[in-house]
Amino acid sequence: MNNYDDPHRKASDDYNNGTIDEKMCPLCGTILPGNVRFCTECGTVQETQKRKKEGENKRLIAVFIALAAVVLAVIAVNLVFYILANKENTKKRLDGTYHGISVNVSDISVPEIPNIDEFSDLTENAAASENYTEKYPDGNYRIGEDIPKGTYILTVSDSNFDDMRREAYYAIYSDPECNNVISGKWFESSAIVKLETDGYIKFSWCEAVALDDFDGENSPFEHSGMFRCGIDFEAGTYRLVPTTDQGYQMYYVHENVDSIDYDVIYREGNHGFPEGTEVTVKEGEILELSYCILEKS
Repeated sequence: MNNYDDPHRKASDDYNNGTIDEKMCPLCGTILPGNVRFCTECGTVQETQKRKKEGENKRLIAVFIALAAVVLAVIAVNLVFYILANKENTKKRLDGTYHGISVNVSDISVPEIPNIDEFSDLTENAAASENYTEKYPDGNYRIGEDIPKGTYILTVSDSNFDDMRREAYYAIYSDPECNNVISGKWFESSAIVKLETDGYIKFSWCEAVALDDFDGENSPFEHSGMFRCGIDFEAGTYRLVPTTDQGYQMYYVHENVDSIDYDVIYREGNHGFPEGTEVTVKEGEILELSYCILEKS
């Protein structure tokens, strides 16, 4: 019997040659499909075609890694020789000659080191520009274009009025000709204004600054106006002191910035209160004073 007359031997040869997808169990000789993992007769673990190919792939990867290591080693050796060769050229440059050319070190220009004081001035100016606060002098502005929408504080210039008579005016209009007034009033020293809708604002004898950026003086112990409790003064109970004997004094406590009603002090405010009247203000509230100031109780 030749090799091909033996079915077990023929199946084994064909499997090893990759001509058919069958194999022979190495233990019992049963012919099995090529991808089964266990013999159906004896249960012996079988080598699949996939595992065979994976073994071949691993051998190819190992060969590739070995070749890559050889290439990197050659590159490293060449780099070392290059560095050593250039070391001698560098020495020649420092000695004043290179490839037969004479070099005078005094002819080489060295960049001037910046003055440290000038550098400090530059950094201070940069910091100042970052902390710049936009101020809007008295005038007429289109809301949303000339002046961004938001909440502002208007403060009267000290150079315009006396200590207790620092008055200014603002009004919000729906038209650029300033004929249709939406809201506005005279105020003393300071006023908090919300610019929420399209329109125009005109103010005189004062300047506007975004409320969150304002860091100037605004004290209810020195003048009338609008004040943030917890920022401009501490929460507590205070005496109200009129600054006029004409009976015009008024005060009102707003719940917060968002609840400010510009006419409420005239409608519901405490008018012409007697001397010795006290007011209690909580943190976050807005105190509005007209013709009066605070005094600690």
